[in-house]
Amino acid sequence: MDKKFDIGRGGLVHANMYKGFRVICVTPAGRRRYMKLLAPYILSAAEVDRWDVWVNTADADDIQFIDNLASEFDKVNPIRKEDGVINGFKTIGWFFCTATESNTIYIRFDDDIVWIQDGFFETFLDYRINNPDHFLVFPIIINNAIGTHLLQQYKFFSHLQYITAHVYDDWGWRSPEFALKLHEWFFEQLKNDNIDSIKFNSTLISLNRMSINCMSWMGDEFSKFDGSVTEEEEEYLTVIKPREMQKTNSICGNTIVSHFAFGTQRELLDRSDLLQRYELLIESNSSHEIATILNILKKISPKQSEPESKMGVKERLKAWSRVIPLPWLTWISLGECYRKFKHLRFKN
Repeated sequence: MDKKFDIGRGGLVHANMYKGFRVICVTPAGRRRYMKLLAPYILSAAEVDRWDVWVNTADADDIQFIDNLASEFDKVNPIRKEDGVINGFKTIGWFFCTATESNTIYIRFDDDIVWIQDGFFETFLDYRINNPDHFLVFPIIINNAIGTHLLQQYKFFSHLQYITAHVYDDWGWRSPEFALKLHEWFFEQLKNDNIDSIKFNSTLISLNRMSINCMSWMGDEFSKFDGSVTEEEEEYLTVIKPREMQKTNSICGNTIVSHFAFGTQRELLDRSDLLQRYELLIESNSSHEIATILNILKKISPKQSEPESKMGVKERLKAWSRVIPLPWLTWISLGECYRKFKHLRFKN
């Protein structure tokens, strides 16, 4: 298939650079129901030279979506594991050996990053360039346990339980009900044009594992160890390797992305209306290119058949209640009622 939509700065040709650096995004892929929301942000970004899509799936329809994406957009560069063996998160580490080009800034997006703030790339890249000694840098990530800990500590929202600075916090990582409330709180900030008020000063991180939903590194730095990463990529990259290299990681507190769900949260969130609401944000984006790309992705995406992506009756009633008040919904589940009124209190 001929590529019909050449967007950005020349796809795989490094025609321009951002302040002297090439910019390559990478994504372990790929669940197409999420990637179709991530792709418009990356493909429309003039700062991005290339998008390396790490094919880490055995799902035939998802692979077809990735191939269709590469056929349609010059910027997309699928990378396949040499031996073809795929084993979920355990095989992601292999792909880092392909992300060590010199004079290059890499930004990793998990395939379920579903919202990226306008101006993200310029702000985040400037921070990356200005902090070359930081091993990894992260943006503020909505639905990331460490990020949520900081948002609570800065009193941007209230929650009766303390959210620890632990990657597997019971609320910030494990609880699907909390994750749903957190996303709903975030939508309120967007609705009220309040996003800039939930940013914070940049924060150093040392010897503390952090979920790597979105992060950046320098290709020259990773070339020092040939991008050789263990199966436990997250522990290795956020704790072990920076300690070995006597470096710290940091969070850029001046720009935001939203991460959809951890595996512990996915069943409930997939059945909610959150994906539809994030899609509406793309459709209403002031950038015409972003909405145009989304429409193309809808056409080239194989039909989604996963049952978990559909809302159940209870979730549909909750969605309707945003338009038509249904106060009796509070007693659908006694457990949910208890959590709602005792634990899950947020303030705008």
